[in-house]
Amino acid sequence: MKDELCTALCTLAAALGRKVNESEVFQALRDISDEKEFSSHAAWAGARALRKQGLLTCAFSLPTLSSEQRVLRTPFLTWWKGQLCLVTEMSTASVGYKLFESQETQDATSPLASWLEQWTRRVFISLPQPNLPLEVLRGEDVAESAVTLLSIYRFSHETGPWERLLDYLKQLIDEAVIEGRLIIFLDELGLIPEETVKAYISDVRSEKEAFAYVKDLLTREVRDIERGFAPYDQDPLYQRLYQILAERARKGARISVVLEDLSYELWEQIISRDKEIDPKQQGLLKLLLFAQLSQVANTVIEIARLRWEVNGWDRDQAFLLQVARLIEEKRNERPLLINLRTASHFGTETRLPSTDVRLLCYALSEVPEPEYLATESYLNLLWNNGVVLGVEETALMAVKAALGSILCTYKLGQGKSPRQAAWEAHKALVALSREDLERVRATILLEVLLGTKGEGQEGARNLLERIGRAIDKALAE
Repeated sequence: MKDELCTALCTLAAALGRKVNESEVFQALRDISDEKEFSSHAAWAGARALRKQGLLTCAFSLPTLSSEQRVLRTPFLTWWKGQLCLVTEMSTASVGYKLFESQETQDATSPLASWLEQWTRRVFISLPQPNLPLEVLRGEDVAESAVTLLSIYRFSHETGPWERLLDYLKQLIDEAVIEGRLIIFLDELGLIPEETVKAYISDVRSEKEAFAYVKDLLTREVRDIERGFAPYDQDPLYQRLYQILAERARKGARISVVLEDLSYELWEQIISRDKEIDPKQQGLLKLLLFAQLSQVANTVIEIARLRWEVNGWDRDQAFLLQVARLIEEKRNERPLLINLRTASHFGTETRLPSTDVRLLCYALSEVPEPEYLATESYLNLLWNNGVVLGVEETALMAVKAALGSILCTYKLGQGKSPRQAAWEAHKALVALSREDLERVRATILLEVLLGTKGEGQEGARNLLERIGRAIDKALAE
């Protein structure tokens, strides 16, 4: 099994356009026993092996197979008819695949319906899958009756794919209610602005006490859901979630709403880091125009890491400890825990200290490759999941992130939606080499030097628009 799995993983990587070190992949599978089928343990080991080779691969299983979930993002590696199988294409009509047996591969096609009938063990390795309710694997199988954590990751802020998510959420909650489970909604705190906290400081209330006071106000507001009242939220997706939970509470479901327990000390560190990052962010445009690309890359990487260390990794660790405490406190009630977080937190649940928990995830996205909508936070997403990249590749990715942010802003100004802008920026930049980036930068510099100058905010907006137009022009040549 180990030899066949190594061959299959390398073939999956090639299908994803990445050359990997086969001996390193094989070595990463050292804990796999000579098992006869594609277990959850083998899938998680395989996904982690490819992460060490620079791919954001995940180990999933598909709990249900409804008519809307019959077509998955390809390629993916799975177990089919007693053999490892690489699915290379999948449409509403047919499936293209390779079977692995004794180091040999066989190419084949099959009508979708008949292929799915024989796909009984729906365990697979792939890149993130959009708009599908999936079980996240990280070792041994967990019973469906176990404590369950559903993590919803928001890669797109548009309303297109919401209905499928909300229908799934209603179904999951209703099933949990029938089973007598407690429903816990873990509400992400966001980042309380420093100005908001300062507004509550007084002669008898320190900044730390003001922070606690604001958290308490927010907690009381969202806990109205438990009594069947949905608080207003300017974010329409949160508003819909609140309404669904409040409606279930009115019908007698046991709903508990818990606010993310962000500590004052961590909040203070995040605020401090933002202040440290701000001048570096402000100076990035000048570097992009006049400095070496290596300086641009180093600055982007430094900004990303400064932000991720506290508002990413440290915050996630605190969040996971809070989840683990809730699980232990409420274990007898077999709770269903639900949380909605932004894209850069994707994969956090695999680090949960509690092991006997069923992990579900849902990547909310309007494009087939959701991870690429995380334009500025893409490096954070990779670091969060232990994806290892080379120095040169990381540097190129950082420069593209800087250009992508500007190009995205320009496209938004042209009337594109946030999803369209981010997706088009990614597609335009993803395949560029260092030489291509130098050519793009030369076009930008020429546009800036020849363009009209402005002052203040209007001048800054005009400059960004000219740079965005220059990037678009250079990429079209």
